Amino acid sequence: MMERDWNHPCIIAYSLGNEFQSQTPEGQAWVKDMRDYVRSIDSTRLITFASFNVWRDYVKQPEDEASRYVDFVSANIYGNHQKILQRIHELYPDKPVYISEFGIRATKNKTEEDRVAYFKKALQEIRQFDFVSGASVWSFNDYQSRYSGTDADGYRAWGLVTPERQLRGTYQTLQEEFAPVILQAVQWKDDRLIIDVQSRSDFPSYTLRNYRLQCGTTVIGLKTLRPGERQQLTLQVSAKDKNGLSISIIRPGGSVVINKIFKP
Repeated sequence: MMERDWNHPCIIAYSLGNEFQSQTPEGQAWVKDMRDYVRSIDSTRLITFASFNVWRDYVKQPEDEASRYVDFVSANIYGNHQKILQRIHELYPDKPVYISEFGIRATKNKTEEDRVAYFKKALQEIRQFDFVSGASVWSFNDYQSRYSGTDADGYRAWGLVTPERQLRGTYQTLQEEFAPVILQAVQWKDDRLIIDVQSRSDFPSYTLRNYRLQCGTTVIGLKTLRPGERQQLTLQVSAKDKNGLSISIIRPGGSVVINKIFKP
């Protein structure tokens, strides 16, 4: 894989494993040895692994867990995000932290409203820490499994979409939360709507170049927005728009970053 894809622009890091016993001598030796081996093949990328142990009570000091050998800590966290992140940072204050898994399963006891509330609370807690570089949702879609506790239809319902790719309520919430832009209405008065477009200053944060705002058939090019910068636009609206006006932010490649419906 490394020899095939070493020059692919999507590859920023190599992961040495997922949820193994990284607190044991064997687990630590694996990470140290494989880190050195991977660097002998490609020294240009960062190295990490997904840990399910780094924040546990039995990890008392940095030397107790294999995250000490990697460039940034990746942790799979399901609940208590604030407390766990604080603990990881205490152990490794000089390492960025990436949340390699977080999420909540759709079950008979968890409605989509419950899941939306869970994600919003989790991201509110995560975004408090500037040492957190980002987070990955588990998972985009439901998946087939033989793992214990799998649903009767053979799927595990962790997804933002169903096996048939039907969007769940959490999809739109996460699309908005993970957009690099915050889209808000400032004022709706008579036949005008003032929209505020802000480039996120927390993750995912990067300079927006050649992005566009689309409202119906109207397309407006946005100025270059660095993290934290904003631009206000005034849109003309008609009587029919007052039932709901759909506004999208479009990437240079044409994909939709975020879509929101605004009403007066």
